[in-house]
Amino acid sequence: TYVRLHSRGSNPALECPAGYTPAVCNARSPWSGKLTNKGVDEVGVIANTAECKVDACTDSNWCEVTLVCKILEDLEAYEAASCPTCDGYTCDDGQECVMMDMDDDSDDPEHPTCVQRQTGCENNDRCGDEGECVPEGGDGYTCECAYDFVFNQITGSCIPVHTIWELVIGEEAVGDDAISTAECEAGQYVMRCHTYGAPSAADGVYITLDVDGVSACVARASHAQNYGIRAVAYCGDRTAVTDPCTQDTVHSTEYRYSSSHSPAVACPAGYFMASCIFHSPWTQNMREAARSQI
Repeated sequence: TYVRLHSRGSNPALECPAGYTPAVCNARSPWSGKLTNKGVDEVGVIANTAECKVDACTDSNWCEVTLVCKILEDLEAYEAASCPTCDGYTCDDGQECVMMDMDDDSDDPEHPTCVQRQTGCENNDRCGDEGECVPEGGDGYTCECAYDFVFNQITGSCIPVHTIWELVIGEEAVGDDAISTAECEAGQYVMRCHTYGAPSAADGVYITLDVDGVSACVARASHAQNYGIRAVAYCGDRTAVTDPCTQDTVHSTEYRYSSSHSPAVACPAGYFMASCIFHSPWTQNMREAARSQI
């Protein structure tokens, strides 16, 4: 609870470290005249109300001060004095130091406090461009999602809100080129096909329509294998109508596909683009300019 400090020289001076208060300061010099009129009493003590120092000695005619400091008895006061910030503040494993107002009084100063380290949002982009990761507990997280998006516990991401279609979520896929398929029930078709983490965890998505008329959204995991991904399908009715120009039977929703070094696709005349999706088995080789468009 005590520390002893010592200084000798032409202008010796001492002060207690943070969290300690002066108990006694002594001064001496073989040349007694050096201590005259410098706040040193007849027994060599400098009052605690004054600085523990002696000026105007010399290297050859030196003075010496010794300071005994006592730790503050109030531990909160000691903490506030010795470690007012998180710099150098030590916490247990799995904890980190944060500055907190312990009683929620904005007028009170914040104090360094050890809290559980939150790792749920470290290197986590699962919330996507439409969400912000919010840590929960030690390694958990949730997403604060933009308007028209909602956090889904199964996918762990923000997914679009579509109230007129049925939501189907595929099984989790983990590993390079692993496949997750969200299949619509008979008579329904994929209206929107979605996943999360592209291109950091997913190579993208595409829609399939087999000979039996089964429509599905397919997602493929990427080479990075950052985490498992899931296909998310929004399934609805695809009605048949008569083209007033040709009298041919056409559908309310049409799918178009293009594959090349610079793929591009457009809707047929009379249709507008409702959704554009992407897939490439080689997302790890894509240039940054191309990645930024996904």
